[in-house]
Amino acid sequence: MHIGSGERSQYEQTGFKGSGDVGAGRIGDDPHAYVAATEPFHGNTVAVYVKEGPGTPVHEATWRRVVLDVFGDPNELGEGPGHQIVCADFDNDGDDEFLVALRGPWPCQDVFYALDIRAGVFAKWRVSSDSTARIAVGDFNGDGRLDFATIAYKVDKYFVARDAKLSLFRNQTDTTDSARDRAAPDSP
Repeated sequence: MHIGSGERSQYEQTGFKGSGDVGAGRIGDDPHAYVAATEPFHGNTVAVYVKEGPGTPVHEATWRRVVLDVFGDPNELGEGPGHQIVCADFDNDGDDEFLVALRGPWPCQDVFYALDIRAGVFAKWRVSSDSTARIAVGDFNGDGRLDFATIAYKVDKYFVARDAKLSLFRNQTDTTDSARDRAAPDSP
């Protein structure tokens, strides 16, 4: 099953084609409503693949690629800042948002994308200015909302973060009553 071919136009500059990291996002009852990707490997492009017919089974779907952002030009090694994608429901509305790990240098470091695929709207918020290689998601403080932790990118000859550290980010998302009502189980 073919979803997409990823970034192909930068091959001469980067030596890479396709996608570097991907994550599948849930929208409502569809656990694979979209696929978010960093492109190409260690690339500078963030794209999403969305189904032409929402709710269509993955193996029957036709996918459309939408480029959301391009973070600068590849460096002298042919690399961009993109490193990892993680999809999860951070605002408890039943739909997944996603985090993009950007390793740097500044200003291309750790960006949070929220999306409303039903409305066809993609918006992004920077939730950290730290270099980020990897993201772990969990309810670290037990308040019922997903938090995330990051570790900086520090690899000689690639990118070395100034302050390589492990950081925890607590989710302070203010969910609306209607979102909480949708997410809460029915009363007996």
